[in-house]
Amino acid sequence: MKKIISLLILFTIINNTFSQTLIKDTLLARTYLIKADKFQKESEFDSSSEYLIKAGNIYSTHNLNEAFLECELKRVDLFIYKRELNKALDILSQGKQKAISTSGENSDIYADFCEKTGFVYLYAKKYSEARNQQIKALGIRKKIHGINHIKITDSYNNLALLYAKTGEYYKSLKLYEKALQIRKQILPEDDLRIASSLLNTGRAYMKTKNPDFALKCFSEAMTIKKKKLNAYNQELATLYAETGSTFRLSGNYEKASENYEKALQITVRNLGENSKEIASLFATAAKMLDYTGKYGKALEYNEKALGIFKNIFGEESSAVAKILINTGEVYLKMNNFKVAVEKFNQSLEISKKQYETWNLKVAEQYTKIGLILSENSKNNAAINYFNNALIVQQNVLKSDNHLEVAESYKNIGNAYENDGEYYPAIENYDKSLEIRLKLSGNKNPKTAELFFLKASAYKIKKDYFSELKFLQKALISNVENFDLQDISQNPDLNNNFNLYYDQKLLLETLIEKTYAFKNLFLRSNNPDFLKKAADAYGAADLIIERIRKTALLSKDKKYLDDKISEVYEKATALCMLIYNKTNENNYLNKAFFYAEKNKAYILCSLPQATKFAGISDSILNIETNLLSDLAYLRKKISENPSDKDKSKLIGLYKKYQSFIYESKQNCPKYNKLKYKDYSVTVRKIQNFINDSTVVLSYFAPKSANYIYVFSIGKRDTHYHIIKDPNFNNKLKNYRKHLFSQNEASVKAYTEEAFALYNELIPDFVKNKTSIKHLIVIPGGTIGMIPFESLLTEEYFGNSMNFTDYPFLIKRYSVTYSESGDFLQNTSSEIPDSLYTDDWVGIAPVFDKPDIKMISKETYNNLKKTQQTFQTNSETRILSGNHISYLTESEKEVTDINNEFEISEKSPEIDLRDEADEEFIQLIDAEEFKYIHIASHAFINSENPSLSGILFAHNSDDDENDGVVYMNEIYNLNLNPELLVLSTCETGYGKYDRNESIAGFSKAIFYTGTKNIILSLWEVSGEPRAELMLNFYKNILNTNDLNNQYGNSLRITKLKLIEDGSYAHPFYWSPFILIEK
Repeated sequence: MKKIISLLILFTIINNTFSQTLIKDTLLARTYLIKADKFQKESEFDSSSEYLIKAGNIYSTHNLNEAFLECELKRVDLFIYKRELNKALDILSQGKQKAISTSGENSDIYADFCEKTGFVYLYAKKYSEARNQQIKALGIRKKIHGINHIKITDSYNNLALLYAKTGEYYKSLKLYEKALQIRKQILPEDDLRIASSLLNTGRAYMKTKNPDFALKCFSEAMTIKKKKLNAYNQELATLYAETGSTFRLSGNYEKASENYEKALQITVRNLGENSKEIASLFATAAKMLDYTGKYGKALEYNEKALGIFKNIFGEESSAVAKILINTGEVYLKMNNFKVAVEKFNQSLEISKKQYETWNLKVAEQYTKIGLILSENSKNNAAINYFNNALIVQQNVLKSDNHLEVAESYKNIGNAYENDGEYYPAIENYDKSLEIRLKLSGNKNPKTAELFFLKASAYKIKKDYFSELKFLQKALISNVENFDLQDISQNPDLNNNFNLYYDQKLLLETLIEKTYAFKNLFLRSNNPDFLKKAADAYGAADLIIERIRKTALLSKDKKYLDDKISEVYEKATALCMLIYNKTNENNYLNKAFFYAEKNKAYILCSLPQATKFAGISDSILNIETNLLSDLAYLRKKISENPSDKDKSKLIGLYKKYQSFIYESKQNCPKYNKLKYKDYSVTVRKIQNFINDSTVVLSYFAPKSANYIYVFSIGKRDTHYHIIKDPNFNNKLKNYRKHLFSQNEASVKAYTEEAFALYNELIPDFVKNKTSIKHLIVIPGGTIGMIPFESLLTEEYFGNSMNFTDYPFLIKRYSVTYSESGDFLQNTSSEIPDSLYTDDWVGIAPVFDKPDIKMISKETYNNLKKTQQTFQTNSETRILSGNHISYLTESEKEVTDINNEFEISEKSPEIDLRDEADEEFIQLIDAEEFKYIHIASHAFINSENPSLSGILFAHNSDDDENDGVVYMNEIYNLNLNPELLVLSTCETGYGKYDRNESIAGFSKAIFYTGTKNIILSLWEVSGEPRAELMLNFYKNILNTNDLNNQYGNSLRITKLKLIEDGSYAHPFYWSPFILIEK
């Protein structure tokens, strides 16, 4: 027993001694690791390796194998830095064996060695081996951790990096998105690793030319990094620079410049002014300053970049040559041609010394300079540089049969064409075409571009038949299954799977066909040419429809917005011309079709929701991914079409069509907003209206000083044109005089009201006594005025006795719609719903000045909006720093509520704090038949996204700001028969007033609302309250459902006129009914 006790004591002593040694040694190993990290940061890699070996030996002695292997992985990093890749692979090979013997193949440490081996192969450009190792690491990690683990995201990121290195950006993006999705699920929302994933994903979006989505990623990443890092952390500078690059890609150079400046400020503070990173930032910022016309500062930044690059790389580096070209471009824009050319030539001399004269890099420099000169209308100088590029290419390549040579001939031809010299332009285009056809074939977008350019040269020559011949060839080259040489024929774009390569070029080609046919008509006066032009517009309309449904990038949407006005305005004018020449009614109907389509598309281009009620994020993500994939493949095909990519595109488009069909079943409102075809026709509208109704549609082309008026009755269609260049001023003056009751203004009003009646209302309506109801579809500034206030006769009575005025409302009931398509597609959709309650009145009142009603941001937005208003309303949105009180609104909703109670209906009132943003958000579909909002509603014509409705705001509510803005209205699910905004104000701005109101009402209609009453200007106090109360009384007391709300509103207004106190049209005319 004593022996056993002695042995136990001896074992305890030995164990304690070993433990003390282990602790001492591991502390020493940690010290070595700290020193190794220090030497690594100082780029003293050999010293760092020495200390890693020492630390590893300690761990190995104590059988701490995983710690030893971690040291080996750090040594591998050092050899990667030194690019001693074979040594790195030797360590990894030995380490893998030890990892297997220690922990097995299904272990994290073995996966780490596979991952690191993948990186070494990546740097060795052995991409297949690299991919195999990363996939192996991913497989092991999935077995150990499942799919939702941080190490899985590391593996996805590694594979994404690999695909990016091999130019497979689409695959790279998908993997970065997977990593981001997992990190958002498992990490806190402000974790820097999420920011890192957002940065990776944003960069991948940039590689796939998707700046809109890149910006969203960078914005989210910025929010996290600003929260977690100090203001001068270099990571913020990196993110600002990436954001600047994204704005640059999307064409927003002001924003790009702003972000590059922020990146510069941080980087200069951290790194000083003598690093290549700083020089690159100065150069890029200079480019943005150049684009925004700030030439002096652009030159200053270029000089700084030039000095730094010279210090780092020497006087004759490619970086210096590039800055010289940029500087020359700035001088060119400053009209200093002599200095610009000096800079260009200095750059060229550097390139010649670097690469020798006969080198394709030198040819690239000549080409780059030529393009800059050509863009700045220095075509003769550009031709010289393009010719020099061609000479170098021919000397190096020894043959003309190369795409570089074809591009040079094209550039030369384009410069000649820009200078109006069509013969040499055609000659060079022919040379380029000959090479292109040999190397790329006829079915190729670049070949199509050359045919298009050649057609442009014939247009300058005014040889329109030849122009059409080559436009037709451009169509044939651009569309896979189209080979018709007949210039009157167009591709069948009704077939969704008829593949084309470059959709913008296709649209431009069809537009140019219309111009060529119109030019032939002008020579011959043969209307058949006009009809052929109309056919080309029909094909252009179909391609616009395709682009609209698949456009993802903001620059594509902007391009489409610009083309829509051009195409539909000119198509309308063309069809009217054909109708006047031939008297064929189908062309009058087509003119109406294009005019209304233009209006419908303008509504689509206004700000829309960031989210949509009833649509899950997963469905929107599917849509976004499909559109992103389509954009990526279209870009690839437009650059270099292959059968494989064509097949992929057709398959992808089939998937997209399936998605559209499924969304129609599952999310019908969203589908209609995004994917519905705009196909308004006269016949469909005639089927909807009765014999006593006429639809008056006004179309005001932005490119013309006239307005088309289409009048559609049950059995006939008429039109007339208002040709008055001063018409918009007339409308503005008319509206101004409506706000005043002094004698001079009233006299001016009476004269203008009758004059406008004669211009706006067609004779066939005036002369037909059976017409009782006008549905007005305004256009342009016509949306500024209420038609009910017009006078149907000259008035010679007492000017202040408004009761006797022959107002148009005394003869007609007037309702409004936003477009013919909107009217025809929604009029039959009113369901016979059962509502829980009949009416709800919402009145925040805003009579508690001690409570902070709005945030500072909301206050600034409202202030900007209010500045666009041009009325004499007594009540404004803001009164000083507060929201204007609406004390009379409480009585307004209380009186209406009492009327519903008397009629044994079920009303509800929500006042003050109860009338908050959350209340409107929580209303369920079909809860209330009528929703009455007695609060400030405002329509901002300068920036429609700032339009909205004010509700009560609790200062402790961080989620809601008290305003439901236009893009938030889409998230509501209200579904009332009628929504009334009793206090509404609209402003002037870059958007037509009618467009702004239409966009606002469109958002409200998306909530399921069937009819809207709003005001064109704000009417405060008693007249508004009296009008609203009587309106609801009329609704409650009528059994006639035909135009129920329109007739009730008309009767209410007539009573105000008859009673006399508020007979002036200022009080009653601004309240309009917009109906479905």
